[in-house]
Amino acid sequence: MEDVNSVSNPQEIPRQESSPELLPLDARERVIVFRSGGRICRHIFRRITASDWETFFAHIVAEFREEKNGFAQVVDTDFAKLVVYNRAILRVEGYDTPDGSEPNKLPDWPECIPQEHRLPAVEFLMRLNQSEVQNRFTLETGSKRVRFDAMWSEGEPGRMTEYLGLVHKFATPKAGHRQKFLKAKNRSFIAGGSRNSTTIIPSAYPSLVKLYDELIEGVEGYSVSGRPLDGRDEIIREMDGFHKSVGVSRPFQTTGGVDPDGATSE
Repeated sequence: MEDVNSVSNPQEIPRQESSPELLPLDARERVIVFRSGGRICRHIFRRITASDWETFFAHIVAEFREEKNGFAQVVDTDFAKLVVYNRAILRVEGYDTPDGSEPNKLPDWPECIPQEHRLPAVEFLMRLNQSEVQNRFTLETGSKRVRFDAMWSEGEPGRMTEYLGLVHKFATPKAGHRQKFLKAKNRSFIAGGSRNSTTIIPSAYPSLVKLYDELIEGVEGYSVSGRPLDGRDEIIREMDGFHKSVGVSRPFQTTGGVDPDGATSE
């Protein structure tokens, strides 16, 4: 399957679909590979930790300021991506240096790596796609299953591996869980005086992780030490923080439930 998309400047190379294999959460390195200017570039990261993702979400800026003739809005995720890149990058391949040394030996490492490469490298770390559209009209009791596909790391040389049909099974949320989610999602605070105030929307990530840890019952498609991830304690300890935040958000979806035309009359 070939899916070459332009992101910033780099292009995604053909991906290797891998449904039978398990996604190795405890891999020591994650290798992001893409093509830029006809050259294959590799960005090798250490394992991305819960602390890294918490730092990422904490650096996302979402601010709204009232001005004389309206409102100014600032929503920025790019700086947060650069922060995570600088924290977790180990080395790169596909780049030259004047003296032939490794790029990670340069005095301005990793700032010497083009920003237009660092940003998509982190975007690939976060590449998740919904596996299937939820049928809202078949009402189920018991566990709620969330499925998505994840781009993870280089598999065969020059090919990113995409793990298909990953499953997270959650207990049915209760009213208290929904209250926690909506409170975290809609929380904001106002900084400054009444005439020069800025509304700031803080990260909901810590609340989402707590909800995930409370509700998760099981997962499918993940491994640790070469065996399937099993048991709530191990899932809570080993699961990737970004997958936690995306997975637990699905049972609490607040939009997309009504057709654009709404209720129409004949």
